[in-house]
Amino acid sequence: MRKGHKKDFLNKFFAFADIDFAGKMNLFSIYIENYFASHCFISFSKWEFMKLLIDLFPVILFFAAFKIKGIFVATVVAMAASVVQIGWMLFKHKKVDPLMWLSLAIITIFGGATLILHDEMFIKWKPTVLYWLFGLALMVSQLFFGKNAIKGIMGKQITLSDVLWKKLNLSWGLFFLVLGSVNLYVGYNFSTNTWVNFKLFGIFGLILLFSIAQGIMISTWQQKEKKNRLLLCDDY
Repeated sequence: MRKGHKKDFLNKFFAFADIDFAGKMNLFSIYIENYFASHCFISFSKWEFMKLLIDLFPVILFFAAFKIKGIFVATVVAMAASVVQIGWMLFKHKKVDPLMWLSLAIITIFGGATLILHDEMFIKWKPTVLYWLFGLALMVSQLFFGKNAIKGIMGKQITLSDVLWKKLNLSWGLFFLVLGSVNLYVGYNFSTNTWVNFKLFGIFGLILLFSIAQGIMISTWQQKEKKNRLLLCDDY
């Protein structure tokens, strides 16, 4: 890849990766940018680093508490950490993304059921419900209401044709549906210790790989569209 094309691809990819898609999507985007910063010598801002730490806060505490005290203590810690996380966002920025409130509601419901019924499967359902809601929201908004949620989030950052926006929106919708299903498969077929490790490392790894693939696909799609437009101009 020539130097100019490589720079262009990275610019498009970082614009794509910088999705402000509530708490979870913030984490994914900064996680991706952090990865490239360490491998491509590209720095990111102090605020973006702080967002990474804020979004990782409940996940890391859940992981640590589980390793020390088990799943039920870890569930209490995760619920408390989510409340503290939102409290911090309100204190610093006076607002919280609606989907972060949704995440808090889900962990409160499924975490509460875990503690009351003493059944760890409820907390294992929490990521699946969140990812399925993400996926369904992306797909339903496009298929039934003609609205592209990804374009609404990223439209000011990158320019794509309507066809590419639809592909991008549906691909992320399908990915979240699959990711939620994979989480359930691990939760039901492996030990709780394995699931907790997967929740922290496996899910982020899959999102990282998928995001890299999407960045490459965006660059490829745009190059193909550019070539097609040039061919049409030549025909005229």
